[in-house]
Amino acid sequence: MHIDKLLIVFIFLIKLCVCHTEKGVKKEIVSINIDEFNNILKDEGNYTLLIVYTHWSYNSNLLLENLDKLSKLLLYEENIKLCKINAAANTFIIDKLDVYSYPSLFMIRNKEIYRYNGVNNIRGLLLWIYQYLDFKIYEINNIERLDVFIDLNEYNNTILFFIFKDLGTANNNINNISRINDLINICLLTNKTLCYYIKENNVIDYFEKNIIQDKYHYNLKNINQDSYYAILFKNDEFDDYFFPLNKKELDMLSNNEYTNEEKIDHLYNWINEREQPLVIQFSEHFFSMLFSNDAVTLFIIYNNINNINKDDIIKCAKKYNHKIKFAISGTTQIFEKRLLNELLIEDNIKKPLMRITEFKNYIRFPYKYKPQSDDQEINEKTIDDFINGYLQEKKYFYRKSERALPDEYNNGYIKIIVADNYDQYVYKNDMNVIVLYYAPWCGHCYKFEPVYREIGKRLNLYAAKFKNYKNDIIISKIDAVNNEIYNIHIEGYPTIYLYKKGDKLNPVRYMEGRTVKNIITWICKEYNCVHIISYNNARKKYASFMFNNENIFLYDNKRSRSYTFIKCEKTFEFILKNKNKKKIKNCIKSKPDEKEHHEIDDLDPELDVKKKNK
Repeated sequence: MHIDKLLIVFIFLIKLCVCHTEKGVKKEIVSINIDEFNNILKDEGNYTLLIVYTHWSYNSNLLLENLDKLSKLLLYEENIKLCKINAAANTFIIDKLDVYSYPSLFMIRNKEIYRYNGVNNIRGLLLWIYQYLDFKIYEINNIERLDVFIDLNEYNNTILFFIFKDLGTANNNINNISRINDLINICLLTNKTLCYYIKENNVIDYFEKNIIQDKYHYNLKNINQDSYYAILFKNDEFDDYFFPLNKKELDMLSNNEYTNEEKIDHLYNWINEREQPLVIQFSEHFFSMLFSNDAVTLFIIYNNINNINKDDIIKCAKKYNHKIKFAISGTTQIFEKRLLNELLIEDNIKKPLMRITEFKNYIRFPYKYKPQSDDQEINEKTIDDFINGYLQEKKYFYRKSERALPDEYNNGYIKIIVADNYDQYVYKNDMNVIVLYYAPWCGHCYKFEPVYREIGKRLNLYAAKFKNYKNDIIISKIDAVNNEIYNIHIEGYPTIYLYKKGDKLNPVRYMEGRTVKNIITWICKEYNCVHIISYNNARKKYASFMFNNENIFLYDNKRSRSYTFIKCEKTFEFILKNKNKKKIKNCIKSKPDEKEHHEIDDLDPELDVKKKNK
């Protein structure tokens, strides 16, 4: 019985300790209703950080996660409370705070309400919150609070620490306090990093020995040992953790000979240079940076981060820092799967892979390169070989392409080309080439398909019927979504370009209406061929042609059932005045040796070629 009582007391003490520990590690986040909200508006002593969220909003969940981290960082601040309210269950809050999106974050005190409009990250949130709190918020005066900031789990987070040792006499103390205020204010105005100062000797000793030296194995000899110094902490396992600000730069920040703008600009550039990741841990925030013009990036894709050689990757990243960005990525997150799709990699990889992407000339798709084999181990040597092969000879290029059709299945009116044979059809021949760039999901492309096929059909028939027709053109199309094409600007679908022989590097874009007549007229105007512009099929009286950029009009000779080409001196709409006298206004007959005679029925492009041959 006595043992049972002792056991009950022991269990109670354990629970008490656990509760005390859980309560002590972070500030409580209170869920409120309308009555509690009204009390918050009346509170004159404390600030309240209020998040308005909905349980179904993904972004709300992300902000709530960061609010949980903030509760640990704000544990030691007495004049701020953390609250949350679900707008789906408390709709009154929407009108009260003019909520137009979720989540929304507010700072409230004594009916004064401030809305947060920044990005959802710890640094941005803290810098905004600190604007409303006392200046002492920037002092780290105990070891527990220092550990919370050092252990803050936010990628590439930076903190600039100002360390003040042995403040000494009261006069020196006043000078140092003034210097502290100046340095913190300059740091805050850069808006690039969190910044704090430490002046308690026990906290300084713990910071230097337990954190800098023991935890991160940084040599204290690299730090200025004067009465005060500054050091930047960077939470990135693929880079150095600490960057000391040298004495000359630190003194410049306290020198009255420089303006505040000069000091802020200098510190901003210093932080920005060291803040940039040496090896980027890929996320959606870096997509725009890595997939922008003139960006060259080496991606290392892994299924388990413990399988990659961090030391060799860091060595190579430092070696090629000014030529190529380094980035690593997993395969599970949505943004990682998007990257895999862009690089044409399956998401079930078994070992780490390397790829290089290059953007230039504002292209839509990156130039992509891969090593000769994906089975090789990724180390310093294989990374060097891969990068040098790319830099020196642009080796190992690959791109997205559909399978090319064999010639026996690709001999219709329209040639179907793909990325793999695109250069062969477009650039490496002595023909004029018309290319239609389309997308399989495009409704305009679907409607235009029969028109474009009719163009190919007519030009093929003209080639068979008329000897004056220059049959040196290829009519083709390519799926521009499933085939990656470079060096051509496509603003929308469908898009048509003409590549003239002898000037393939300067294609001409078609900009007029998508009709058979307009497009054929444009084609023959651009490369000088003969084609039928119009033909009165019912009456069979006349038709108009184009030949070498000049209009040629047909006159129907009733007696011989033949027609004559008449060359016009100017381009205009012709008028048939007197059929019997064969007069056409403003036109002159060609010389006898330039005349050609054909059966008038042959003018109809819909007639089968076999009929003529027969």
